[in-house]
Amino acid sequence: MAQQKKKIENELNKQKQDLEDYMSRLQGADADKIAKEQQIANLKTELAHQEDLIMRQTKEKKALV
Repeated sequence: MAQQKKKIENELNKQKQDLEDYMSRLQGADADKIAKEQQIANLKTELAHQEDLIMRQTKEKKALV
């Protein structure tokens, strides 16, 4: 009976450790996702700025011709 209890306790401890490991990896993945989303937002802003500059230069070029 004591062996069976010890075996169950060991399995429970292993499962708790596995859960903690999974939670840690999930938090890391969430942090990566947030960073990537911010990077995408920054790149979209930069792209919009570049497109605006191109449009202005195109208009200026047409005005000179």
